[in-house]
Amino acid sequence: MEIETLTERKAINFDMIIYVFFILFIISSLVSISIAQISISLAAIAWLSSLYINGGINDVKTHLGIPFLLFILASILSIITSIDIGMSLMHFRKLIQIIIFFLFLNNLKGLKEVSILVKILIMVAGVMSLYGFFQAVQNGVSLSTRVEGTMSIYMTFAGLLMLVDLIAISRLVFNPVLKKEWWLPILIIIITFCLFLTLTRNAWIGLLIGVFIILFLKNKWLTLIIPLVIALLLAIFPLSISKRISSIIDPKDTTNSERLYMWESGLGIIRDYPLTGCGFGCVRKVFPKYKIPEAMKSHGSLHNNALQIAAYSGLIGLASWISIWVVYLLKTSSILSGIGMEEKEKRSIVVGSFAAVIGFLAAGLFEVNFYDSEVCMLLYFIMSIPFVIEGKIRPEGSIAYSRGESPLTIE
Repeated sequence: MEIETLTERKAINFDMIIYVFFILFIISSLVSISIAQISISLAAIAWLSSLYINGGINDVKTHLGIPFLLFILASILSIITSIDIGMSLMHFRKLIQIIIFFLFLNNLKGLKEVSILVKILIMVAGVMSLYGFFQAVQNGVSLSTRVEGTMSIYMTFAGLLMLVDLIAISRLVFNPVLKKEWWLPILIIIITFCLFLTLTRNAWIGLLIGVFIILFLKNKWLTLIIPLVIALLLAIFPLSISKRISSIIDPKDTTNSERLYMWESGLGIIRDYPLTGCGFGCVRKVFPKYKIPEAMKSHGSLHNNALQIAAYSGLIGLASWISIWVVYLLKTSSILSGIGMEEKEKRSIVVGSFAAVIGFLAAGLFEVNFYDSEVCMLLYFIMSIPFVIEGKIRPEGSIAYSRGESPLTIE
């Protein structure tokens, strides 16, 4: 009995260590990629150590394992056939981040722990949005002085804010406990306004599509307010933002024309490298050959996830990548259908994950956000949420999973 108790205590310590690193990851995900990477790496080491010491390898959950594996194998094939293997190997390391999905999947106990992380995430996004306001006041808002927070580029900051905003909006729509979470609508307004200050149209489109999904799942008639809100925003926003919104549907806009040229070039690359692509990370190398004469710039980005992935790893890679999202959306829809309307918090978090992923994919129609490390690291956490909520991840009676309720709470 002594030995059993000691082993159980060790397992509990591992669980707590992992969860603390999760909190640090969530806090730093909108602040510093370096701290986020260190935090999640330490969490992974702690998890692997726990599996080694306490056992439980047979209990590891592998939801989405097959589509992820197919995509990794397709990417490896594209490296083998790459026009520059060295360059492809350097870019391949981005796929290591996929482990983040399985890390959260196997180490979050359930609704309570997920809810804590979600609240922390929304609060951090609110704080960083206030910092974005400071940047806007200091530097102004224009295409040359976009709000970027502490990220390396405005597109990354916008992508992160979009994901968190959709999680927060879903929480407000499906679980409006304003007495306890009075701060939530305030932070949603702050985050949304800061997102517009980034002048990042693909993230705006992702937000719009995600909000449509949230409102439709709540009550399809609520979607009718979206055009009214857009009209209101155009009326009250500063001219620089209103013009940027209007430019989304302007065929004469230079950046819109550039995207069409990039997509045409991307199709040319895919035609010449149809099955396995030109190689992971090698679009920049071959792009000059396919550059449309009217295009102003020579890009390594095709400003579309599907085209970029097909150019990198061919139609084989594209098919495997699409399978990830098809399986995720189908499984999440199934999980959502099993959650009762009275289970408001569960429903709000799962819908938030669903909407955030769809928003990410919608934004990816106009930007290559799949290879944005900061955005994808947070996305993998968000993707794991429905499968954690679905039920207990850890089986009853397993020593490694004998932890009780999380001692951390946020009111």
